[in-house]
Order: sequence, then C-alpha cells, then structure tokens
Amino acid sequence: MPLVILATTVSRRSFRLRGIGTMVPMGMVGGVGFFPLPEVWHHIGRADLGSPQTAVWVPMSLALLVALTVWLHQEDG
Repeated sequence: MPLVILATTVSRRSFRLRGIGTMVPMGMVGGVGFFPLPEVWHHIGRADLGSPQTAVWVPMSLALLVALTVWLHQEDG
C-alpha cells in the first residue's frame, strides 16, 4: 500500500508541469529506499530491542506517512 501511494506522487503530475524530471528519480529512490527498512526492523525485532508488533508496523507506517505527506503537499500545491 505505501508503495502504491508513493507511485501516485510521481504519476499524478502532468508532464507539462515543471519538475517532473526530479520527481521521477525521487520516486525511484523512495521506492528502492523502502526495501531495506523492513529488513532493519526485522533484525531489531529478532534482537528483542523492540516488540515484534513494532517491527511489523513501523516500516509500513513510516513509508505510508511519508508518501501521504508528499502526495497531499502536491495536491494542495
């Protein structure tokens, strides 16, 4: 779900508007940057440094909040 919303931040922008050249690489960096996050939290959960529920929900919640923030910022302009 967070990656779908992250993709909407790149795809909703009109190609005639300025800044599309920076939004596409930033979307790619954000998508690729999301993948190590669950692995890091998995190791934190296995090392008993945090609860397993935290290790499951923090990466997805963090990615979702960042994607929604960018998306809503673009919509309000």
